[in-house]
Amino acid sequence: MTSRSLGERTTADLIHLPEMVDQEKIALLKTFTHIVAPAYFLNPELFALIVCNRVNLSLQYGNCRYSAFAYSSYGIILCAALGQFDRAYSFGQLAFRVNEKFSNRDLVHRSYHAFGTFINHFRHHARMNIDYLRKGYQYSIENGDIILAGYCGNVIIYERSVQRLE
Repeated sequence: MTSRSLGERTTADLIHLPEMVDQEKIALLKTFTHIVAPAYFLNPELFALIVCNRVNLSLQYGNCRYSAFAYSSYGIILCAALGQFDRAYSFGQLAFRVNEKFSNRDLVHRSYHAFGTFINHFRHHARMNIDYLRKGYQYSIENGDIILAGYCGNVIIYERSVQRLE
């Protein structure tokens, strides 16, 4: 469904989508942003459905501040379910550009976590994830998201342990 909505557009094209103005669609994306993590743990199919709906809303109505995390979440699906690692990496990078475009200092930690935990290591050595996860941890603390800070911190500790074994 999402691949069809993308059509011939590349991730580089998606940064130039118009800004989403429909307040109902923005509210829907905001709601999806808050329920996607529980869906990830409860039901992988529900997680994928929510993520694809978030990306499709952005493709159809334009980007908004919540589109960035939709794109990085889509990168998780591209890696885990479809094995499209290069494409996933591109969506992760797109998420960072959308965060920057919308000055998402209060949401960027979600993209850093997704990229550093689920995407980046398919293109680069796992030790390269630590910088992303440190940023995710710092932004999570700044925004009071202690749960995501814990996820980022946990992965940092794990990766440091692996590095000591090398």
